[in-house]
Amino acid sequence: MVKRILTLLRQDLTNALRDNMVLYAMVGPLILVVGTRFFLPTLDQSALTFAVQEGVPAEVVERLEAHGNVQLFPSEDAVRARVARNDDVPGLVPAHGGYRLILEGNEAQGPAALQRLIAQIIGGEAVAEYTVTTRGARSLITEYMTILWIMIVTLLGGMIMAFNIVQDKETRAIQALGVSPLSLLELTLARSLFAVLLSLVLVVATTLILLGTTVNYGLLLLGYLMCASVSVLLGYIVGGLADSQLKAIAVLKFTMAIFLTLPMVSILVPRKWHVFWYALPNYWMFAVFENLFIGQMGRVGFWGAGLITLAMSLAAVAILAPRLRRQLRLR
Repeated sequence: MVKRILTLLRQDLTNALRDNMVLYAMVGPLILVVGTRFFLPTLDQSALTFAVQEGVPAEVVERLEAHGNVQLFPSEDAVRARVARNDDVPGLVPAHGGYRLILEGNEAQGPAALQRLIAQIIGGEAVAEYTVTTRGARSLITEYMTILWIMIVTLLGGMIMAFNIVQDKETRAIQALGVSPLSLLELTLARSLFAVLLSLVLVVATTLILLGTTVNYGLLLLGYLMCASVSVLLGYIVGGLADSQLKAIAVLKFTMAIFLTLPMVSILVPRKWHVFWYALPNYWMFAVFENLFIGQMGRVGFWGAGLITLAMSLAAVAILAPRLRRQLRLR
């Protein structure tokens, strides 16, 4: 069994090197990740938005508008709620004849710099009263971009597995494999091992480029291993539905839209409505890295989301396996 798996693995590696697949699969995403890393600072340097409570004098609002966008809110609670969202928005409310500056703590400009800026806007000196609430110093845009890229390279691993299966169909190599002692389990392990290892290298490299050494890479490795079965599931879906490279590309486009879009949309939806995503293993995969990079999100946490991802994706693979076995005519 091990010998047959290693033989197919060497075959995949040989084909990939001959077609420069490894070069494109590794260098292409990494170049884009590096480009993303250079682009992210420009997001932090965009125009400021101020959350201001109604009642602040019009001349102060005008001065703020000269330095950024102003959003007016009816109460201090509404201002605090706006500041607490996943972006860099300082809040200003009237207090005791002066003003109180409300910060979340993750502002890219830094609390001290914003204090000085607001004080100068208001009157040219430090006349404001400030309250700073620290919620973490990391840019959530960077964290979510890292999660998106991790999901993309996971999709890439599933794509490589699927295209290897489709190539076996097109070249009729699967017929030769069908009369051999090779089982579907052995084919799955052989085709997925190369894809999973390639994706793992890209996941670590992507995280290192975007987040540096602030991440627990031991948990990152464990998290990805719990989610690696998602690559196998994607390989089964695309490889099972397509019998040519052209059809595989069409199926992959549809799969990509569901796999990447739905979890990312959940960021904009209140957590109480996330129940509608619970049936999707890619949502739980997204939750694994959200818990790892950002902190405790939801009730299940890092380990709960990882185990759910593993269980759901393996269950889906088990459901699809009989269909693929009949299609490929393997044991």
